Amino acid sequence: MKILVIRRDNIGDLVLTTPLLASLRRAYPAAHIAALVNTYNQAVLAHCPDIDALHVYEKAKHLPGSKLAIWWRTLKLVLALKRQRFDVVILAGNGYSRQAAKFARLVGARKIVGYAPAHGAHVLDHVVTADPARHHHAEVTHRLLGALGIDSAPGAACVLPAPAEAAAARQALAGLSGSGMVIGVHISARKPQQRWPAEAFVALMQALHARLACRFMLFWSPGDEDHPAHPGDDRKAARIVAAAAQYGLPLLPYPTGELPQLIGGLAVCDVLLCSDGGAMHLAAGLGKPMVTFLVIPMPYTGAPGMCRTACCSRIAGRWRTSAWPRPSRPCCHCCRKQPLAAECRPAACAAASKTLRPTLSKVGRNVLMPCPLQAGIRRSG
Repeated sequence: MKILVIRRDNIGDLVLTTPLLASLRRAYPAAHIAALVNTYNQAVLAHCPDIDALHVYEKAKHLPGSKLAIWWRTLKLVLALKRQRFDVVILAGNGYSRQAAKFARLVGARKIVGYAPAHGAHVLDHVVTADPARHHHAEVTHRLLGALGIDSAPGAACVLPAPAEAAAARQALAGLSGSGMVIGVHISARKPQQRWPAEAFVALMQALHARLACRFMLFWSPGDEDHPAHPGDDRKAARIVAAAAQYGLPLLPYPTGELPQLIGGLAVCDVLLCSDGGAMHLAAGLGKPMVTFLVIPMPYTGAPGMCRTACCSRIAGRWRTSAWPRPSRPCCHCCRKQPLAAECRPAACAAASKTLRPTLSKVGRNVLMPCPLQAGIRRSG
């Protein structure tokens, strides 16, 4: 059997598709399993052990200049995929994607599986109906496998770094003074409302270093913040680096212009502090505990095993308790209602976040942390 999984979305969406790929491989060990992704997110699956081939296309909006060359390369890719005669194409995601469906139709698969659009026609051969009881993005995506007779629950997301990139990050980290745990601090965010100010990061890093004697690895997207297509955080990072030197914080600046470099850097960290976005999902796929700052209280549907812990949201310059559970009730919706987090227990989450919570309650926003049992975290204190 030949199976093609199409996932043309952002980094986090592809990370949350890795449980589907793992289940496909377990159910069909002899099948040829391929994935069609874009140049922006391909590094997520570059070392995935569950696929036999990774096909990559370029989105026209990702590159400047004439689009004709991109469209020509895409046409050649479609013709090459068509010659492979796939038996099944899965439109991976939590809804209908018109562009992914167009790819599937052009490839000429015998069977196209996906969620139907709310309105209008579609090209699906097997329509999967949504299950209101399933909320996590990974679960909703994994449900598509029911069309192939796979009804198991999805496992954990999995991302593997390029060995050379992980080795380069370890070598860079070796020059950092101290021997404490390494906390990755990712300061970039695609949406302006998700960006935390440099001063807040510095205040948090000071408090954590005083409490834990930890070291820091600073990640950001290089470039100017005024760039119209790809804004960067060079100036923001420079302010944090200067403040770290002023306050004697052991910090390794680690700008990541390419996704493989970011994955390799995150792989050597013990914990990650970041905004909601691709870095958060990569850390989850790498099995890293994390604290994620969210702008406003909102339901999180990203991945199983993610436990919301308490913190505050900043509104009009003042901190107030969010609508999420308070510190005394660190486990959330996914632990109480989702079978995938059955191993999670409030006591374990409380122990894992005990060290960070007092600091975060003063300088943080809403916080999202992974279940320590699923991530294999061991905490002291």
